[in-house]
Amino acid sequence: MKNKFLPVGGRKKNQTRETGL
Repeated sequence: MKNKFLPVGGRKKNQTRETGL
């Protein structure tokens, strides 16, 4: 469960940063 949350959070954070840019 922790392994799935790690990639999801990193991917979601990357998308939010791209949208702000």
